[in-house]
Amino acid sequence: MVKNNFKSMVMGILIISTTIFLMTNNTNATVFAQSGNNIVGCAHTVKVTISGLLKQKSDATTQVTLSNTNPNNDHGQANIIIPGIGIGLLTVIYHQSDSKIYTASVGNLPGQTGPSEPANQIANYVCYSSHNASPANINIPGIGFGTLDMVKVN
Repeated sequence: MVKNNFKSMVMGILIISTTIFLMTNNTNATVFAQSGNNIVGCAHTVKVTISGLLKQKSDATTQVTLSNTNPNNDHGQANIIIPGIGIGLLTVIYHQSDSKIYTASVGNLPGQTGPSEPANQIANYVCYSSHNASPANINIPGIGFGTLDMVKVN
């Protein structure tokens, strides 16, 4: 009888200890994940719209969340669905230099034969406008030429 009570007590202590340990680790991980997004540019998230590509059925729009990768760069990636073409990977980079430029490129689209040429957007257009007055040209080898519009979400 004493052995069973002792076993139950030890098991209870182990369960409580494990629960407290896991809660503490989860809290630390959450705080760490939330604290590291001191971006260099103005936008935590940008909305990117690609239009005008050959075989494209309608505009393709997605949001990309950026995070700081080093003292001068923010970087983010998201899937983008381009109707009539397929799903690809959209990469957005902000590089703080004298020109302050956001750059977008597309990869992994069905039929794409090489990396897209970067579509550059001046930060002032991205940060202070609800619609970019000067969309960038984008060239995706194997797909064609189109335009890319990028604006700040938050």
